[in-house]
Amino acid sequence: MILDPPTYPSLSRARKACRQGVVVLTNRVARPSFTRRLVSRLKSLVLLRPLPSFPKKKTIRGRAADRVTPTSKISIQTRITTKGYPSLSYAAPPFPLPVLYQDSHLALINKPSGVVTLSHRRGGHGKMSIRHALPHVLSPPSNTLNILRRPQPVHRLDKLTSGIMVIAKTKPALVKLSKSFAERDVQKYYTAILNGLPDEVGLVNGWNVIDSNCGVKQAITEWKVKEYATSLKASENYLTLVQFKPKTGRFHQLRIHASEVLGCPIIGDVEHDGGGESAMCFRESGMYLCSDGIEIKHPEFKSLEECPEVEGVEWEEREEGIYLKCRIETPEKFGKLMRRERERFEKFEEEGYETTEETNPETVMRYENRGEGFKRIFGDDRRPVILFDGVCNMCNSAVNLSLDWDAKGELRFAALQSDVGRELLKSVGRDEDDISTIVLVEDNEGPKGYTKSDAVLRIGSLLAPKYIPVDLASKLALATVPKFLRDLFYDNVADNRYRIMGKRDECRLGDEGKFEDRFVPDEVLE
Repeated sequence: MILDPPTYPSLSRARKACRQGVVVLTNRVARPSFTRRLVSRLKSLVLLRPLPSFPKKKTIRGRAADRVTPTSKISIQTRITTKGYPSLSYAAPPFPLPVLYQDSHLALINKPSGVVTLSHRRGGHGKMSIRHALPHVLSPPSNTLNILRRPQPVHRLDKLTSGIMVIAKTKPALVKLSKSFAERDVQKYYTAILNGLPDEVGLVNGWNVIDSNCGVKQAITEWKVKEYATSLKASENYLTLVQFKPKTGRFHQLRIHASEVLGCPIIGDVEHDGGGESAMCFRESGMYLCSDGIEIKHPEFKSLEECPEVEGVEWEEREEGIYLKCRIETPEKFGKLMRRERERFEKFEEEGYETTEETNPETVMRYENRGEGFKRIFGDDRRPVILFDGVCNMCNSAVNLSLDWDAKGELRFAALQSDVGRELLKSVGRDEDDISTIVLVEDNEGPKGYTKSDAVLRIGSLLAPKYIPVDLASKLALATVPKFLRDLFYDNVADNRYRIMGKRDECRLGDEGKFEDRFVPDEVLE
């Protein structure tokens, strides 16, 4: 505790390290005699290598009750992997984490949507966090001085927000980068899609300025419009692609400013979209907010000669120091949503329908979503399709149970990762790469999708096992338990499904062809 207070801030933490065998104690004599020193010197010359600093006979695993003398040597041992970071007792989390740039001091990563930055003790996310994935994707610093045991995020992004994050690899870099954020010496850029038409007023150097408190603290955001798209489901029949440049970093600042100041909430923002009919039509697609640019002072580089050339990264020398500038492309789903809504609007007008603010967005979505892939899947077979995570043991067990309980054969199955699964996800308005929830797809005059607890209870209402009233229990839970409570329980289980029951390489395809017709093959799309 005295020698390393940051690592061992409490007595219980130090005792835990002793129990885990991390602390090593080497007892040495005060000063060896001249003869012993001569013998040691001769041995090192003969063996052409220095003698070990931790002789086996005098080195033991430290315990809380061991006596320490002035000549004792206290050390910390750790097992190093091929990447250089201490070996971990868990596998890499099952989500991609692209590295945009890294050196011996910091790194920039591209955080995916749907993953938390830090996993809290009672958050229910387990190892499904950015912090736990960093040691598996980053290389250690070449200089081992002041190295962090694990790379640390310098700031945080919301779970549903994707984009650039700054990671520190050493303690000095962590201190300097944190100071840059605290002093607002970091410029970040965000891209978002808003539901509606915001009013552009008060332009300053081409940017609109919002100066409105978030709570009791001042919050300033600059923004400008990049693109408009007509939409049958959006408020005022328009979606707006905007770029944000926050000058402060308050909690949910951009989301609050978009919803409360501009009157146009960010698409998929379930906390601030108001829950209206138009907002509900976009909720299943996730939140459309991405941190796609950053400018930050490098904590250690002093000249441009030290800066490596990396694609997508630029360097600028200013009076304050060397600044790193990085920009990324917005996720593909942003462009897809804008194009899809624009095409639906144009097609709907060509059919002779009048587009008004009273147009039912859900009816329009079902009418327009009947793509070729959906028609082929449900053309000759109208049975609902359950989309499940094909590599999850828990999901495969649930499929096996459904097959056994579905005596009438009223359900079909497909993996979320398959071509059929991706096509059906698009047809119900979800991201084709989203495997965070089970999805039930029905043909109800167009694609109709159920997710999370709604999907589980809907599936239960279609099952009829012997002696077990699953259908009755599902209908009762659907009518009595609030949706937010059901989804909260579902999210906790889904986020930890790999940790609870592990993963597998393939799912059950039937017992000697018995259930072969219950799984939708990818060939149906050809």
